[in-house]
Amino acid sequence: MSITFSIDGQIYRGAKSITVLNRLDTICGEFSIDITEPPETFPIKAGQSIEIQVNNQNVLTGILEKIIFNNEINDRTITLQGRDKTLILVDSSPLNQLSFQRNISLE
Repeated sequence: MSITFSIDGQIYRGAKSITVLNRLDTICGEFSIDITEPPETFPIKAGQSIEIQVNNQNVLTGILEKIIFNNEINDRTITLQGRDKTLILVDSSPLNQLSFQRNISLE
């Protein structure tokens, strides 16, 4: 099985773990990627596009939202987290911004 991910078109291999979650009770799919050997230069930034492929089949197209650096002595990993591109619709939805008040008179 071949698992790769690309960020803004740059292909990366050799992740320690890749998790993709698509649940029925949420609109957005989520992902988390742990990297143990980061590239020499680290050009990855939050907000970049990401695609995750399994056997050359795209399983997620999304946006990188968080980069978490773990610098413990025995565990030097970088975790990349984000959601699929439906986050654009969810985050811009007016339902996320509405609030309702009770006992309002229409007089």
